[in-house]
Amino acid sequence: MIKFVIVFAFFSSSLLFSDDLQISEDFKEGDVVSAETFNQIFDVIEKVNRTITDEDLLGTWTCSAVVASDSSRSSSGWADKGFAYILNDSQLNFTSSFALSGTTAAGIKSVVEPYSFSTSNPNPLGVGLPGEGNTSKSGKYILFEGTLIMKIDGDNLTRSFSIDLVSPSRFILRHQTNAAGISNIVICDATANVPATPTSPTATNAQTLINLSWTDNSSDETGFKVYRKKSGDEDYLLVSTQTTTSFSDSDTSEGIAYSYYVISYNDNGDSLKSKIVSATLDSIAPKVISTSPEDGGTRPGDPGVKTSITVNFSESVTITCPNINELTGACNATRFALQCIGDGAAMGAGIEVGPTGISFSDGDPYGAIGPNFNSYTCTVDKDYIIDLNGNKMLEDYVFTFSE
Repeated sequence: MIKFVIVFAFFSSSLLFSDDLQISEDFKEGDVVSAETFNQIFDVIEKVNRTITDEDLLGTWTCSAVVASDSSRSSSGWADKGFAYILNDSQLNFTSSFALSGTTAAGIKSVVEPYSFSTSNPNPLGVGLPGEGNTSKSGKYILFEGTLIMKIDGDNLTRSFSIDLVSPSRFILRHQTNAAGISNIVICDATANVPATPTSPTATNAQTLINLSWTDNSSDETGFKVYRKKSGDEDYLLVSTQTTTSFSDSDTSEGIAYSYYVISYNDNGDSLKSKIVSATLDSIAPKVISTSPEDGGTRPGDPGVKTSITVNFSESVTITCPNINELTGACNATRFALQCIGDGAAMGAGIEVGPTGISFSDGDPYGAIGPNFNSYTCTVDKDYIIDLNGNKMLEDYVFTFSE
């Protein structure tokens, strides 16, 4: 496997906060990242690493604003901090002056024919002059190369803001002249948001099916869509729609690897895709197929000389502890994966937790007692043996040999 380390450098006039741009999942060492996931990340980056357009701005936005001003202003609905006013949960609405058809306004941009805007009451564009009040506003605007120029109906003043798109669902306005009473900064989030991306997906072989689970990161989703691709296929297909954070895939075949991702959705659209996870359907438990010395055979070598014992399995296995101390993480088991006795006397510890592979060997299974017995009985403990897809060995395997 080739591992890539990619460093992204962003150069922008705006500050990009972690909450502004979400890239679905934090990757950990050892994760396999697909080309599809990289393309998704690049798509998100491309959406914010550019100048905002008319298409980006259209719609309803929920905004917070701050104005550096004294207390002489009319500020109904704003929180007066003595030297500044703060407003939360206000609205800005941007609409095209033309019916949309394909491209914005059938190709007519706001810089050619101004578009329309309206606000809530109180409005986030600023606090009024004494006696003016702070009512809802409406008017026309032009968007040109990162600058939003707004003209309020019945007002001779023109307001000019720099505008930065900091995520597909957030922009920031900064007033360019710091005129008294006009908002210095306005931060707006799309009111019609798609839900957050599910994270921490897992796929687990359950012998007759594959179980998926994931973490829900939003409270406004309608449900989740599960997409699957089996080994050898090129495309992911929708296999289920769920309202809970789990799915059991029973439409699977023995020995086939399946890859999955999950998205959340609501009436506003789909989230980004989760990280891709994979599992192979495997209903066959591992078993011992041979040993050395072989069952019923004799130990090779001269009497009194220690030799190794090897156990071979039907597939690659992992030696795991059946009883782990939750506090210390130590293995509490009193037995071992391989344990031998000679003529009724317990011998060495044999194989403990750790080895992985198609076989394992113990070069000194005889311990301190030494190889001084006439016959030996060895047990491979089923509780220690699982295959790489999580299937446990079904029964202990016992074999004997003699000097």
